[in-house]
Amino acid sequence: MNEQVEETTYYSEGSCEVELEGSCEDSDGVENEDNNRQEDPEHINEDVDESEDGDDSSEENFLEQNSEIGDDNCGDYVDSCEEEEIVIDDLDDILKIDMKNSVSNDVSRYSFSNLEVAYQFYTTYSKMNGFSVRKSSVVKSSKGELLQQTFICSSAGYRENKGLNVDNRKRRERRETRCGCAAKFRVHIDIASASGRWYVTLFTDEHNHEMVKDIYCQMLPGHRKITEADALVIHNHAKVGIRPSTTYGAFAHASGGYNKVQFMKKDLYNQVGKQKRQQVSDASAAVKYLKELKS
Repeated sequence: MNEQVEETTYYSEGSCEVELEGSCEDSDGVENEDNNRQEDPEHINEDVDESEDGDDSSEENFLEQNSEIGDDNCGDYVDSCEEEEIVIDDLDDILKIDMKNSVSNDVSRYSFSNLEVAYQFYTTYSKMNGFSVRKSSVVKSSKGELLQQTFICSSAGYRENKGLNVDNRKRRERRETRCGCAAKFRVHIDIASASGRWYVTLFTDEHNHEMVKDIYCQMLPGHRKITEADALVIHNHAKVGIRPSTTYGAFAHASGGYNKVQFMKKDLYNQVGKQKRQQVSDASAAVKYLKELKS
């Protein structure tokens, strides 16, 4: 009988206490009440349930210990790993970025080769998201070196009140375009290293106005640009007597449509007038120079 108790003690701790109590009452071969209980299916199920509960609790403890160890390891891994820097050196790198989705998540990782590339990046981002930008405040060192530049939405701030009204105004009042938008983009040069790269220190993408549709976004003033090559074409056409309207049609034909030209017809006329004024000023400057030589 003692041998049986020892065997039961080895296999099940839950049934050991019950059988030990029954065996201690009569050790001379009296029939054990617990033997009848073991034959009863209900008692067998109870013993099985108790043993299963014990296994579950031990498994839960084991999983909790392993999860704590795993969390600690993961935490050390995250702390030890730094986010990889995203290098942007030219326009080709800018065009590879998903301007619709990934900018707000990765903007803190961007580094630019110079300030002009950073401005092109924010200009391209604004064009893809329905607004335009302009340059704002700067921070310079005591030597006059540029350290920080802030770019803001074109709708930031408010129109300056110059005291004009309907009576004393010579031209019609233009539509109000500034509504105090708080969106901005700020970059700062890395003065600690000799690389001279620019890093993002502030990026706010909260606008208080409606965004322009993609098809009309190029009509915003901030995106209507006449490049040096376009200005040279306009100048050469004007020299041979081609009218500005015909020149604009040539640009539309080369671009694949009027909606794909990077500037409006009004901008072309303004460029023609600007070139004429420059020619007059050059002539007057030459005359002034000759008069000074004569004196």
